[in-house]
Amino acid sequence: MPERRTRDRVWSISLKETIKRGNPIEPAEIAEYAKCSEKTARDVLNVMSESGWLIREQEIGGKVRFLSPDDIKVDS
Repeated sequence: MPERRTRDRVWSISLKETIKRGNPIEPAEIAEYAKCSEKTARDVLNVMSESGWLIREQEIGGKVRFLSPDDIKVDS
């Protein structure tokens, strides 16, 4: 079996937290869980967002978090 790379860990942990557990996540949290730099976590999360796996949400003040597409609330 191939060695599991840092980006693989970030991807797996991100999916587990957002989709399986329903938690919004921030790059710093994922970096801590995956034992990688915040930049690596942010890069992977952005790719996941661009690919439709996660939704990127920027809050007032610039804080960014990522959510499962199922967690998004749509205004009627």
